[in-house]
Amino acid sequence: MNEVNAGRRKLAALAVGAAVTACVVAPAVWSGRYAAPSAPEPPWPLPGLEGKTAEGAEWRSDAGLGGPAALMYATPTCPYCKDELQRWSALVEEGIRPNLWVVAATDADRDLSWVPPALRSRTIADADGSIGRNLFVRYVPVTYWTDDADTVRDVRVGLSTRAQLLDAMDVAGMRR
Repeated sequence: MNEVNAGRRKLAALAVGAAVTACVVAPAVWSGRYAAPSAPEPPWPLPGLEGKTAEGAEWRSDAGLGGPAALMYATPTCPYCKDELQRWSALVEEGIRPNLWVVAATDADRDLSWVPPALRSRTIADADGSIGRNLFVRYVPVTYWTDDADTVRDVRVGLSTRAQLLDAMDVAGMRR
């Protein structure tokens, strides 16, 4: 009888361990908080990127991102991406004008309705996946912070708080 009870206790301990892993560790990994960087360690020159804007016009990064900028790669199926976009949109609604470009992953299918209206005019569709490959995207959301010369100075994987976004804008030298 003691052997049966000992087996049950071991099984219960294993179940509790699995539950803790599923409830504590997995969400942190899925949210990107402990994810490996999506790109090489900065600094590195932003590669030439091509896509289509929300209005359907051709877009190329060769023209420059217009000074210090944030380039956020997102996908419509990622709830964390939508949360991050809402934080950026709230900044815009407060009157802060970040130099943000949103790159929509290939699964967006050029339907950019999931991007908040305040950010849609600066959204690029990565129709063929080439932008994601050139930026070494493995996790979303991921934000690439660039300087005046389109050199990537920081790569942030996962969600950012409002304060973290403002701090990163200041560090990048982005006007508010």
